[in-house]
Amino acid sequence: MTGKKKAVKKLPASVKIKAVRGMSDILPEEMKFWRHLENLAHYLFRLYGYKEIRQPLLEETGLFARSIGDDTEIVKKEMYIIKEKEGENLSLRPEATASLVRAFLEHSLYRESGIKRYYYLGPMFRRERPQAGRKRQFHQVGVEAIGSGHPALDAEVISLAGRFLIEAGIKNFEIQLNHLGCQDCRKKYIKVLKDYFKTFQRALCPDCQRRFDTNPLRILDCKKEACQALIKSAPKVSNSLCLRCREHFIQVQKFLESLEIDFRLNARLVRGLDYYTGVVFELIHPELGAQNALAAGGRYDNLIEKFGGPSLPATGFSFGLERVIMALKKEEVPVAELAETEIFLIVLGEANFGEGFKILQTLRGEKLKGEMDFENKSLKACLRQANKIGVKFVLILGDEERQKQSIMVKDMAGGEQKLVRIEKLTEFLKKLLKKS
Repeated sequence: MTGKKKAVKKLPASVKIKAVRGMSDILPEEMKFWRHLENLAHYLFRLYGYKEIRQPLLEETGLFARSIGDDTEIVKKEMYIIKEKEGENLSLRPEATASLVRAFLEHSLYRESGIKRYYYLGPMFRRERPQAGRKRQFHQVGVEAIGSGHPALDAEVISLAGRFLIEAGIKNFEIQLNHLGCQDCRKKYIKVLKDYFKTFQRALCPDCQRRFDTNPLRILDCKKEACQALIKSAPKVSNSLCLRCREHFIQVQKFLESLEIDFRLNARLVRGLDYYTGVVFELIHPELGAQNALAAGGRYDNLIEKFGGPSLPATGFSFGLERVIMALKKEEVPVAELAETEIFLIVLGEANFGEGFKILQTLRGEKLKGEMDFENKSLKACLRQANKIGVKFVLILGDEERQKQSIMVKDMAGGEQKLVRIEKLTEFLKKLLKKS
């Protein structure tokens, strides 16, 4: 070991190394929010009977075109597409439901009896203009429940989404509901919509003029001011629901009311993906501005059959973790710091380093979180470093301590010191940490 520090070579000022636009690093000081939500997802979703599933980041591009919709902004403009030499197009996944359905069919998971429940977490990718809470690489946690069309399952999934936010510590959110109807209802509603927008077709934005012919429902999801004025007076989908869909929606609301869950009906809520049918919902946070949806979901009863599988109804939701973290910060929710270093070992003298190194590994083997100085700093400098990283106890090993087969334990909060035999060190530290 040597006490001399080597000068760190700096890159020339002209060289700038940056993350790709819209893709952000998650730095250590932010990790407490991510672990808070990820740990909650693992606990809470398993509590409701969901099993974790992990799908690849790359899928065939056609998978998303067929499920999300050829005319959606995601498929037309936002997917990251990789062209293979063999002529096959692959895409970074823009959402998880289509990937999950592909895995569900590929591995014949439909052969299992009862409702199939899965949850996932991981990054998604959309090539759109980066904004607050909307990155090109973003992260989602979500659930999918497959195999039942019962309105109580809709209510359970919606209540689970609400509980996730409540247990995360977020209070100021609103659940919004709508019902898009079955295929027959949709056909009827699309005709009504076209009759309405036909009069104003030239006043629509260019995208919505195209949507008028390809999928008029997409017009209702347009955020442009010119279209918003027309959307406000557009016919509501609730007026086109068949008796069966109307009754299903009423039952979902009754189940939610029985759980004392507040919600608001939003007749303009259509969701941005074409595979949705039936009940759809969003959980929004009013203080996040234009990008205020923390979670969204709903039924997709026809998607599995569309992919060549059995006719199985399904529902689910996904949370955007970046937006949930924004809400945590907005409400100043206290989130516990991740477990940091508990002990810091200072070795005085080169001859004692090997012994100190072995002691630290032994303590780590006993699940004590520890660090040590590798740079042969002075005692004073090491104490400053230990104080900076917030350790609770410092261990000091010098010639005198080693001769006595002991080590000095210093309480950084109170300043007290105690000489402890090395063979009793682990037990002693565990007692101290338990008290603190």
